[in-house]
Amino acid sequence: MAMTIQQRTQEKRIKAFRHAGVTEPIFLGEGAWHDAWKVSKDGHELVLRIPKEVAYGKPVVFDYDALMAEYAATKLYYQSVNRAVQGAAPNFFEFYVSAEFTYTLESFGGAPLSLHTMTKEQASQVGAQVGEIYRKTDQVRHDVEGLGYLMWTDEKKLHGSLNRDIHTLIREESTEHLADYKTLSAAYPEFKDDVVEQMLNAATALRNDQISVPSLVNQDASPENILLQENRVCLIDPYPIARHGWQFHELIRDLFCRPVTNGTLSEASI
Repeated sequence: MAMTIQQRTQEKRIKAFRHAGVTEPIFLGEGAWHDAWKVSKDGHELVLRIPKEVAYGKPVVFDYDALMAEYAATKLYYQSVNRAVQGAAPNFFEFYVSAEFTYTLESFGGAPLSLHTMTKEQASQVGAQVGEIYRKTDQVRHDVEGLGYLMWTDEKKLHGSLNRDIHTLIREESTEHLADYKTLSAAYPEFKDDVVEQMLNAATALRNDQISVPSLVNQDASPENILLQENRVCLIDPYPIARHGWQFHELIRDLFCRPVTNGTLSEASI
């Protein structure tokens, strides 16, 4: 008789715990795609995650290459973050992928943010730390070939899905941003503003000149993936992509907080 989803899940969990050599599992909770346990190994507190059998109400089909891409990208991103700011991501991360059972094992990063109890000052401190981590991580170089979403093959290992020149890609994006603003202003005249248009032109010109090499960018900066341990931020569960780290909305935010003279930005304001 075929096993139920619950029975398969329990069997995979037992195999993963044994293979990882962990003890004292305490269930932490579930995300959209994984269940998580706090475990112990060699005197260290770790977190073990196992892919769920069902996500968003649909059975999850095992995909070796997709899981390898996700976990290898996570490991590389953690390494990059820790090179930028030591301790800002789990220092330890390993994973095992097979059709029989799959899991990830990483350092315990702390407690999740409690947004409804945070003061303005605490929120500002967390934001400043996250901003510093992102800025410094953007300067860390990697050897991933290609741009865009990260993929895995046994031949090429981890690589970007796009074989594009980053300068061409940035210029195309900049053109799209300017065209989008014109479309918005035409449809909703209340959004048309000479200062905003000036800033957009300055921003696109600046990013076209300043960005020269791709970096790993985390697309999932949601609060549940930001942990705190002794008031220090630890970023977990990223969704990295190989592209420029200077995201457009962040650049616009920074531009409005910095001095502009005659529609241009000085190097001192960067």
